[in-house]
Amino acid sequence: MNTYYKGIFILTLLFLLAQSEATKANPNFSRKYKIGCATCHTVPPQLTRTGIEFRRLGYRFPNELNEETIEPEKTYQQKEFPQQTTALNTMETAGCMNCHAVGSKGEGLNLEGIGTKMNSEKIKVYVVSANHPGSDATSELTDDDLQLVADFLASLTQNTAEKDKWSYDFADFVSVRGRARYVYNKVENVNATNQFRFNDMTLFYLGPVNNNLTVFFETEYDQGYEPNVLAQGSLIFGNADEYFFLKVGHMRFVRQGVSLLDRPKTISTDLVVTGRSHLYALSTDQVGIETSYGFNQRRTLIRGFITNGLDSLGSGRPVGKQDLNTQKDFGIMIENLFGEKTATSVSAVFYHGATPTSSGNISFERYGLFGTYAINDNANDEDIRINAGALAGYDDVPNAEKDDFNFGFTAGIDKRLGDQFYASVRYDQFRPTDRISSNITKAYTLGIIKQLFTYLRLSAEYQLFQRPGNISESLAVLEFYMFF
Repeated sequence: MNTYYKGIFILTLLFLLAQSEATKANPNFSRKYKIGCATCHTVPPQLTRTGIEFRRLGYRFPNELNEETIEPEKTYQQKEFPQQTTALNTMETAGCMNCHAVGSKGEGLNLEGIGTKMNSEKIKVYVVSANHPGSDATSELTDDDLQLVADFLASLTQNTAEKDKWSYDFADFVSVRGRARYVYNKVENVNATNQFRFNDMTLFYLGPVNNNLTVFFETEYDQGYEPNVLAQGSLIFGNADEYFFLKVGHMRFVRQGVSLLDRPKTISTDLVVTGRSHLYALSTDQVGIETSYGFNQRRTLIRGFITNGLDSLGSGRPVGKQDLNTQKDFGIMIENLFGEKTATSVSAVFYHGATPTSSGNISFERYGLFGTYAINDNANDEDIRINAGALAGYDDVPNAEKDDFNFGFTAGIDKRLGDQFYASVRYDQFRPTDRISSNITKAYTLGIIKQLFTYLRLSAEYQLFQRPGNISESLAVLEFYMFF
């Protein structure tokens, strides 16, 4: 069976399996907030608009950052509310009980005691505001129904055990990810290979400790079973609409941004951010600090980075080695989200750095622009996402007559096929240097991604590479992505 038919077979198998019911679960934040993963993810790990804002605020929802500490009263008295049954039925119809609970109804965050913190008018304003994750549903309530629900919630003043909102269980911070793959690879004029591969097992400990401090620890064990540790600590000050934060530790220019600098739906990441030129790739993690300013109602974020840079092997965070190149690298990233509910966004990045070589430092600069246009359906699920981006670089190489130029670009589209079920098509092109003719790598990618069972994402991906020297390579991957 040739490569083409194997790719078709894998994708067809995935499509048939994907007809089962979609999962509604996610790791630690799902347990903490009692919400489904579709709130923050198109398919894990890629983020929706809500998920992007949640991560930007240090894994907090806007109302958590804005919330003031209110001393509870010493005693509470539950008020009589004659229309309680009608109010609860209205809340169920509006979907409120998917995320909240009152008495024995619902399985989410318990609303009993909310009347001690907010009166009816404040509740009515908040539930239809952009700060409320369920505002899409509550905004469709009639004025009378909205008033009824607000009056009922204001009557819930009984709260026998006031709890510090940041005193959560250990399970609220811990997640585990495992990825297993079947990989088929065929390079032109070389025998094909296929293998089962344990890609990684990763332990996460992340989340807000209090109003200001957030921690992020990631320990990844790959095929060699050597731990790969990433750690960040960040402080945030302000409110959800205007804030500053300082982050220290391991910096990521990719996978913690917007547009193509967020995680992709596909198994692979595009060549523009992973392709190396003189050891540097935008996807390389580094050690340093980041300061950022968010404003414009959570749409705009300006990020500044100072890092140690890379060592002579291209590592941005070498273990047990001193940074011998004391010259620091720096970068600036500007992100902007458009509209209110979609992930439509643009990200511009500038990076200046140096890598040491035996003949002296190579000084380099990168200029990137990445954009996403997302269209949501009537249920506010992402239906189509169009991505495009380009990254250009100039490298000052010792003893060279002119700067070395490198360039890459990518374009693709994701289409929703069902509940957390997407198809993705992408084209990448990357040229690491203009000193050598015919050294462009091209990649054509087709993927199908489905949240299949609880805590399991199943993906199939086929890639056709055209390497320098007119060499073709085919790569087909079936991945089981487990998380809990």
